[in-house]
Parts: sequence; structure tokens; C-alpha cells
Amino acid sequence: MYKKGFTLIELLVVVLIVGILAAIALPHYTFAVEKSRVVEVVSNIKVLGAAVDRHILATGNRPASINDLDIALNWTNINDQYASNGKFVYYMDDSTLTACKINSDKSNENNIPWNGSDICISYFTKETGSFPFAKPGMMTCDNNHTRPRADLYRKICQSSSSVKVMTNNMYEYYKIN
Repeated sequence: MYKKGFTLIELLVVVLIVGILAAIALPHYTFAVEKSRVVEVVSNIKVLGAAVDRHILATGNRPASINDLDIALNWTNINDQYASNGKFVYYMDDSTLTACKINSDKSNENNIPWNGSDICISYFTKETGSFPFAKPGMMTCDNNHTRPRADLYRKICQSSSSVKVMTNNMYEYYKIN
């Protein structure tokens, strides 16, 4: 009599091997997905930074809002200073353009989506006293070392061929080369 099919032990061994392989692959997959999102943000910030520079050259003044830039954004405009693409919120202040990962926690102060964000990418448009290392045109990758996934975002910032320039009570700042 010939045996047809697999024994329960053989099936359990196969399921165990597949589970081990999945457990090994999942952190690498998560890292790759998050890094690709950060690379997209770096690209978007560079485009926004170039648009700010063009606006300053054309008018002699800094743009008052993101809506004053000469680029079309297919994002949700939250207000004149803030825009979102669904994953990151982009905002502009007097010296920087910043994109922060939208925080899905419901415990945000004043329902601001980037409060306590895991990671932010900043592009400095002029020197600022808050960050003595910052020069115009410089970009930083800032990871919140108080959040649960801090190690993942630290690796992402470090993988951007960056150098750590500053740490405060919440963020580590890496200069993107």
C-alpha cells in the first residue's frame, strides 16, 4: 500500500519553517517600506525647497504660505502653512520646511497630527538660532527617540549617509549629506 499525502508532523515542520522565514523577513520588509517613504519625503522637501528659493529670487521675499509656491500639490491643504499627502504633513515656518510622519495616536495635543511624530525631515532655508549647526540648504533627518519604534527610525536616518549633529530631550538630528 502506497502512502498518499503528508503526515501531520511533515506539515507542522513546513509551517514552522515558513513561520521562521516570515519572522526573519518582516523587520527587513518594514525597514524597506519606511525607508522608501522617507526617500519620497526627502525628494518632496528638495522640490519644495527649490520652489522657496525660486520664490525668493522672483519676489525678494519669503513665501507667506505653501500655497504661494509655484508648484501644484495634489495634497490636502490643511491651511496656508500646512499640507498633507496622507502619510506626512508638510509645514513651513520662517527658517525651515519640515515634513513629519503623521501620528495616528489619538492623544495628540490640540489634534495636531505631527505632535510626537516618529520622524521628521527638515530643510533649512536660512540660518536659525534654534539649531546652531543649520546652514541654508542643509537637510536633517530627526527621529523621536522617545517613541516605541525609535530604533527603526534611527536606522533609517543613519542609512541616509548622515552624520549625527545634535540630540535634545526628544529628537536626534542627523545631517543628510
